[in-house]
Amino acid sequence: MKKLFLFLAILGTLLFSTYSETEAKSYVTDYKNPEKNLAEIQQIFILPINYEDNLALDDFARLRIQTEIQNNFKDFPIIVNWLTEEQDLPHTLTANQAKLIINVTKFDTRIHETEGRYEKTVTPTVVVGGYWNSSRYYDYDNRYYRGGYYGDRSHRYYSSRGYYPYYNSGISFGIPSNTVSTEYIPPEVLTDTNVEIRFTLQNEKGDKSYWIYNQEIIEPPTRRTLSPDTEVAKITKDAVRKFRSIYQIDLRKLPK
Repeated sequence: MKKLFLFLAILGTLLFSTYSETEAKSYVTDYKNPEKNLAEIQQIFILPINYEDNLALDDFARLRIQTEIQNNFKDFPIIVNWLTEEQDLPHTLTANQAKLIINVTKFDTRIHETEGRYEKTVTPTVVVGGYWNSSRYYDYDNRYYRGGYYGDRSHRYYSSRGYYPYYNSGISFGIPSNTVSTEYIPPEVLTDTNVEIRFTLQNEKGDKSYWIYNQEIIEPPTRRTLSPDTEVAKITKDAVRKFRSIYQIDLRKLPK
């Protein structure tokens, strides 16, 4: 039984070790001004989204980005007001008001066409010897042998059916080995995405930042069809979740 468990453990390790998946990389920078209690803010004015000049985005792409960000701000713990391009701050902001600046610095989708190539694949295998037992019949007089090994009488025991080899029974385990094969990989079309957004919460003049959150997500080339809109939604959700966490901490610090 112990050998069986050992075999299954080795086999499981080999199977899991052969599976790997390239995951997206995420880089986050988060800053909170220790001199400002975010729970004191009761209203935030969100300025129109800024886009880096090097981003070639049409109106439809900008609308998709804005929609994803606004949809994921529904659970924001403070009242927010979205300003349009034609709107300015309605008045001088008070101590319990702030403005939020959103900068989209990266919003890219790239297509890679690979060439056909040959790749070697190493597949771990486990050779199982099978099951052997002590019921192999051995007729000493007729030299009839079906299993075990030949030996003198001290290594056999006798019954009315003849002599039997004298050994134990159980599962015979093999040694793990690798099988190397060569496979032709035809040309492929791979896509990758790269999105980066920064959220900056400031006072009216912009000379004091209360909170800054910057996140970049890089999706490696894959056969799947990728859309940067998914990364926009994820970054916004992460930013709102982080702000809510800090807000709850500051809320407990307010005098009761």
